[in-house]
Formats: sequence, C-alpha cells, structure tokens
Amino acid sequence: MKNLKLAWRRINTGRNLQYKRFFRESYLVYESGAHSHIRELHDALAAKAWIPNHATRLYIPKPSGLQRPLSLLGIEDQIVLQAIANQFATKLYKKRQRVELETVFSNKLASPKDSIFFMERWQKTYSAFQDKCTKTYDRGLRWSAHFDLSAYYDTISHDLLLSIFSPNSKEPDTINTIKGWLSIWSADNIAATTAHGIPQGPIASDFLAEAFFLPIDTQLQKKSFQYIRYVDDIRLFGRTENEVREAAIRLEQECRHRGLIPQSSKFDICELKSAGDAMGALPSIAPTDGRDNAEQLMSATEARLIIASAIGNKPQKVKDKARFRFVMYRAPIDSEILKIVLRLLPRHPEHIDAFIAYFSNYGRRRSIVKSALDYLESAVPYSYVRGELWHLIARLAGADEMRRVRWTPSQGQFSPEFKLFPFPLFAAD
Repeated sequence: MKNLKLAWRRINTGRNLQYKRFFRESYLVYESGAHSHIRELHDALAAKAWIPNHATRLYIPKPSGLQRPLSLLGIEDQIVLQAIANQFATKLYKKRQRVELETVFSNKLASPKDSIFFMERWQKTYSAFQDKCTKTYDRGLRWSAHFDLSAYYDTISHDLLLSIFSPNSKEPDTINTIKGWLSIWSADNIAATTAHGIPQGPIASDFLAEAFFLPIDTQLQKKSFQYIRYVDDIRLFGRTENEVREAAIRLEQECRHRGLIPQSSKFDICELKSAGDAMGALPSIAPTDGRDNAEQLMSATEARLIIASAIGNKPQKVKDKARFRFVMYRAPIDSEILKIVLRLLPRHPEHIDAFIAYFSNYGRRRSIVKSALDYLESAVPYSYVRGELWHLIARLAGADEMRRVRWTPSQGQFSPEFKLFPFPLFAAD
C-alpha cells in the first residue's frame, strides 16, 4: 500500500509534462478519491485479480519525417508501473550512485530515497553533463565519438531488465507476472505483444531504461577512456583516435550483447579543436516539453533574442530545437514572436506541441486560426498534428472562420472546398 501511494505521488510530481497533459482531468478525478482507489488497487493486486490494459499509442513527428511512439497508459497501469520502478530504484540505489554525475547524467534519482519526487530536476543534471564534456577536453582527451542507439525503449529485453532486479530469480511467479504486464504495456493490442520494449512517456520507464543500461555503465566506467551518457546519447573521449575506436568497439559489443541496436549512420570519430567542439551537436540546453507551474514567462525581449539564436534564415527554420522549444513554453504574447511562429508552423510538424503551448497565451486571434486552417488544407500527413490543430481551431475560431469548415453529416465528409482528407473522417453506418 505504501509503495502504491508513493507511486501515485511521484506520478503527480513528475516533470514529464508532454505526457501528463493527456491525463490532466483524469488525474484530478482520481485524486479526489485517491485513498480508496489505491486501496482497491492494492487489494486486487494482493488477490492476483488485477488485469493490466494495453497502451493507446500516439505517434509524434520527428525532424527526420518519421514518428516516435508515445504510449498512453491507464491511471492504474501508470501507478503499478511506477511502483515497479520504485522497487528498482530502491534495489539499485547504491549502484546508481556510483555512476550518477560521473559517467551518467540523465534521470538522476532524487534524495532521500523515499522522496515524493522521483528524479532530480533536469537543469541540474544536464548542466553537469555539459561541464563534464568540456572538462574532459581540458584533461587532454582530444579525440571523441558520438554513439547513438536506434529505438532504444522498444528494444529493451524484459528478461534482461528483470534479471538486473532479481539475478537469482528468487520470486519466479512475481517476475513472470511483471514480464506479462510489461508485454501488455509495450503493445497496443494483444497480437502485438512481445518480450521486449517499455512504454514511452511515463517517468517510470525513463528510470527502467536507465536500469537496463546500468551494467554497461558500470563496465565502461572502469576503462582508460572517458565514457559519458545522457539517456541514449553517448560520448566517448580518448587521447588518440585508436583509443576512441577501441572504446567504440567495446561499447558496440556490450550493446549488441543486450540486444540494443547502434546507429552506425550517426557514428563518427573526430579530433576536437576546442572545448566547444567537445559538446558536438549537443543542444545548449536540455530538451524540454513544458514549463513548471512555478516558472514565470520570460520577457518579450529575452524571448526574441533566444528565438533569433535558435532559427536560421532563408528559409526560416529551427536549427537549435532545444532552445526553440524552451522559449516556446515560456514566451509571452508578442506580435513579432507570433509572426515568426506562424511562419515556422507548417515547416516543423515535430514542434506542434510547442507551437500549441505558445498559442495558448492567446484568446481569439484570426491570424492563428487562418494559419491552422491553411495547414490543415495542405493535407498534413500526421494524425497527431491534425488533432492538435483541430483543438486549436475549436478554441480560437469564430463563426467566420468556421464557415471554411462545413460538415455534411449525410455524406460523412467535409465540403469540397475544404478537403482535409482523401477519405471520410468517420465510417458510414
């Protein structure tokens, strides 16, 4: 019962804001009767009568034009997953402390161990990550390689993950039950269940992904080269090209041994010319998907300066996505900023949630609605983007704008002058 209550508190205090916004109302409803709900969940788990539910998957556009999955779990499924992550965190706490802020800088566990906050704030750990890169260069390690993994969360083996928690399988029934839950949570239907993958979105999954990599972190921390990791973004540093190449070979072997897939197309070894080069393609700030309630909006002048540094000209496009997204969640109402955002809107579907966050500052504004309707009429291929645009239009559009969207129920489609899809939106009865 205590672990389930802590799990619920940690879900509420989690800073995975992009994920949590889909559950804002559901969290409020659950919280109104949280004690009795958690008691019922505890009793169902104790009686082995609790049944998990498959995730609902959304697909978010990526800069490459492909998509990344976001797995929406039911509230009780989130609580049980977080309770599992809590147990992992307790069991691995000392082992994680040996690598945290030394070689691993992502998803650092909060202190004390029973804190209602599961992770430290990303600002602290990402700043330490940047400092480590530059200090490593200053130590004379002037050769570097960037190592990235493909579909990291989707390739995590359930067997290997649980062997980290219980190497000797002293409770095989419990382990097998958790494996079954993971296979359900990592798929959106029973036919798609596999023995690998964890749901992307919950903070619990972020730590389970860290736990899965812990044996690799521990092995590579002992070597003569410098190994630095932030989630699945890995930096290798050495004094010579061969030293870095040997490090990369060792890392690749460790990853493949655990079923992970290195992205060979992104691998490159280079000689660093400055401490700035040691950062490589790292964004100047950590990626962000929202703004904490305690944070204030920045001034228009400050926001304009950051936006100017984050975008390129002719054609105007985002070049530093982390800086751009950071300011979108914190910029105030400003006509200059709005003009830039409206120009960028159709060029960057991967930032639709950040655009929508900025538009939330505004009440009814014709220019925003017109841009959203124009974008929809361009037959944008991403269902997630279309959904966000429709929410925006529903909130901001007036009668004049809505005349562009004439719905004909008898035909089950939009009027000919507004052809959003090449097929009916709803199937006919």
